[in-house]
Amino acid sequence: MKEEVRQGLRLAGGSILNINKLTDAIREGAPLIETRYPDAKSDVIAMCQEMRKTLTAIATASSIMTYFESTIASSTSQVTPPDFGDRLAHHKEDAVGISKQLRALRGSCSIIEKHAKELSRKANSAKLGNLFRLFGVDSVNRQLELTEALERIYDEEMQYHSNVVNLGGTLRHALEDVERELSSAGTFTTESSSRAVALLGEYAVAFAEIENSANYGALKLQKAIDSLGQ
Repeated sequence: MKEEVRQGLRLAGGSILNINKLTDAIREGAPLIETRYPDAKSDVIAMCQEMRKTLTAIATASSIMTYFESTIASSTSQVTPPDFGDRLAHHKEDAVGISKQLRALRGSCSIIEKHAKELSRKANSAKLGNLFRLFGVDSVNRQLELTEALERIYDEEMQYHSNVVNLGGTLRHALEDVERELSSAGTFTTESSSRAVALLGEYAVAFAEIENSANYGALKLQKAIDSLGQ
């Protein structure tokens, strides 16, 4: 697996982890928000909705690889090397256009930041100090951890490099690597096709892990939204 792909998946995984940390805090603190700080509900829900969009976009990008591999794996005995090459070219076209689509699909870090600042204002008004005390988080260490996770999510530069748009480039690197394996002898052969299928399978496992984590994270966020009465 190419290092560019490893790094891209690692960054996407880190973004999912940061969102999951916030999701857990929100779900744990939902009853407190509901009973003691109901005026904070709309800001929390808006943040959750934007983070859910980001996770859905990550899963969408990853599904290009996992779907491609599943179509090959289900018909390996019937797929000729040229046919494999044609299918690969088609999915590369999908990958080329995905970054632009993902910019539209992903959540807005500026919207997340706006509502985070409003929650901080409400926490200060309630003399709580840190916004995560709205959710009943009293541990200073955990407050710092959650604050860092939140900042990583809404920081525009960090979002661009690690969340969604860069995953389109990661996907292209992976498909190009499979293409190089397929035509390594200068032409399509049965041997090169077998090696390319094996490499495709390796990449599909890695992208499936990201896709599944993102989808499950999006589900948890929806539960968090539901727990707040939406």
